[in-house]
Amino acid sequence: MLKSLESNSLGTIYYIITYVGSIMGMKGKTSKESRDLVTFKRANKPSNMIPDIIKMAINEIDAKADICVIPSSKPKLNNLQKALQNTSIVKLIETEPRKQNHAANIPNNFKETIEVNHTKKSNTLIIVDDIITSGKTMAYFVDLMSVFKYDKIHVFAYGITDTFIKRYDKTKSVSMFEPCEIFQSNIPDIGLMIPTLHFDEADNGGDE
Repeated sequence: MLKSLESNSLGTIYYIITYVGSIMGMKGKTSKESRDLVTFKRANKPSNMIPDIIKMAINEIDAKADICVIPSSKPKLNNLQKALQNTSIVKLIETEPRKQNHAANIPNNFKETIEVNHTKKSNTLIIVDDIITSGKTMAYFVDLMSVFKYDKIHVFAYGITDTFIKRYDKTKSVSMFEPCEIFQSNIPDIGLMIPTLHFDEADNGGDE
């Protein structure tokens, strides 16, 4: 199920799953779905269903919107950029992964480490990332892409942390083990089982 969350800094955030990024005593006990996400992010040839799920989610938000995928910390295309065939922003110089220090602000010289190759083709933009942890990286790119004067900029991430949800929506709680949820696409007769991810911080390959 494609879900949404209203945040103070990012507006409406669309996402598929929540995960608990660090659970004491659970190292080595991550779910298959957790391993699938890590495999998608790190493998040379990702083979799981995550790319298809992301594509359907984007179509659900706005099938005609322009897409911009957030690059990783290394100067090469990440698997999400490859899956969506998107090079709107590419990394030129390697920087410290955001997962090493989520509380830190984006460096002042960060813009010098990326190259923007984006072309505006519609009035709506969807900025895509695999995981949102603190929201600082996403907020940076929303601001960066605002120069294109889109009527709407949507934010989508495959997963967001439970701490991020609690930060912006105090009425929601995330249990350690949630039941499977169903993502219903707008394509007839397709429904995909999307279990909630729970994995150790060491397994979190995302920058933010």
